[in-house]
Amino acid sequence: MRYRSFTYILGSMDVEMASIQTLLKNEKCLVVNATTNGFAEVRSSGAYEAVEEPSPSTVWIECAPYGGKDLLQSNGAVLIDHHHQGDPGFDKGPEHYMSAASIGQLLYFMIRNGYKPNWESSITDANDGFSYEQRKAVYLTYQGIKYKVPKEYRYVAAADHCLANAYKGACPCVNVQDLKEWRITKLAAFRDIKVESLMLLVQGAEGYLLKCPMINLGEYEVVDARHTRIKNMNEAAARLGLPVLASKVLCRGDGEKITIQSSNSDIISYFLNIWGPSLGLTGMYGSSYRGIAGGFLHYDNGGNNDEEAISEQDKDTNTK
Repeated sequence: MRYRSFTYILGSMDVEMASIQTLLKNEKCLVVNATTNGFAEVRSSGAYEAVEEPSPSTVWIECAPYGGKDLLQSNGAVLIDHHHQGDPGFDKGPEHYMSAASIGQLLYFMIRNGYKPNWESSITDANDGFSYEQRKAVYLTYQGIKYKVPKEYRYVAAADHCLANAYKGACPCVNVQDLKEWRITKLAAFRDIKVESLMLLVQGAEGYLLKCPMINLGEYEVVDARHTRIKNMNEAAARLGLPVLASKVLCRGDGEKITIQSSNSDIISYFLNIWGPSLGLTGMYGSSYRGIAGGFLHYDNGGNNDEEAISEQDKDTNTK
């Protein structure tokens, strides 16, 4: 099938998903936003309980039908994702951010199915896939043609797949300071606020995080920012290079989602294998390759239903 013959079903919207949507619509592809009740676009908490039906002509990007991702495989649908064990990009580290991130997976899928981007290209005998050359350029090769991937897609992929690691300089062909400037500009446009205003908010969040208490996770100290209402927390933590615990109360008020962000893979592993289970977290997810993880703590007697406390953090903060 040609890439325009597929229906692309998109999960909850963030900077990367907005770029994916723009790419597909510019290419005259059929794009559908996943829904949970037939008319409401999903947020990150409902992206894997969509009502749309899987088929061999559907491509599911960071979402799945109610019943799980197994239904996609059994119905011949295509999955593009990197959030959970078994996803095509799940176990790829920052050194492979293009093939890990959903936008990189999509670009490769489209090129394999007839997409001819107007990027700089040349003839090559290199193997198919992404390659990183001299830490300056990323190429996507398919059937003897090597395409130079534009910076926009490189930065979208690095920031979405492994933000903390990207700010540590772990992603090849990504300039850290340039990425930070690009990222704040993109986030401001996505949220429809001025760059200067967003930068002040992020700087404020950085200052707040520096005042939070520290706790030990194994042999490592991490910032304990649980039960706070810091917006832009994960962006601030990544810029500071700090490992940060965060939480948000669930919408029903009967529990909370607890997350960790760190560029140290040992901290993520400790959270997933020891600290989280000892706290009684369920539904745990995450990857030391991406630098994020999380789980859910359920209360016995209900919890806080304060609207501000239970509002869902923006997906583009990489807490999922």
